[in-house]
Amino acid sequence: TFALSKKNTVLFSAAMSEDRKKLFQWVGPIMDLTMAFYAKKDSPIRISSHDDAKKVRGIAVYGSDIGQQYLEKMGYRNLIPAYDNVSAQKDLLLGRVDLVSMGRCSGRMKVGQTADSAADLKEVFVYMKHSFYIIFSKDSSPETVAAWNRALDAMKKDGSFDRISRKYIDE
Repeated sequence: TFALSKKNTVLFSAAMSEDRKKLFQWVGPIMDLTMAFYAKKDSPIRISSHDDAKKVRGIAVYGSDIGQQYLEKMGYRNLIPAYDNVSAQKDLLLGRVDLVSMGRCSGRMKVGQTADSAADLKEVFVYMKHSFYIIFSKDSSPETVAAWNRALDAMKKDGSFDRISRKYIDE
């Protein structure tokens, strides 16, 4: 990623995983996200386990995101990478795949950008919850990262962080 190859880089935002933890310096968490599979509203597909999901024809995933990485580690072989969440949803709505993997927040914010509405999708299985952070490249100044963490803590303490979050995030 960009933050791995460029010095003194900050990116907003990334999910923390054990594999990623050692690669960056972290500020946060700034948001929690629930990852789930979505199907077309009229789909008969019922998912109650990872084994069920591994049996569907295809699952559209936003390429190289934390969801795809997690599902690959879980042994999924039916993942179809998409350019972005909107493309993944279009693949689902056009019948190219049976499910789409998205964060609840992504689903709500991006569905309106397709030709169909959020009412055309239903959540069928929650498979992961994780937190997002602001990430700094490893060579960034530790003092700068610490200052960002202090500023975030102060915003959480005075309530400004919650006010800003509620304005933009609806999970």
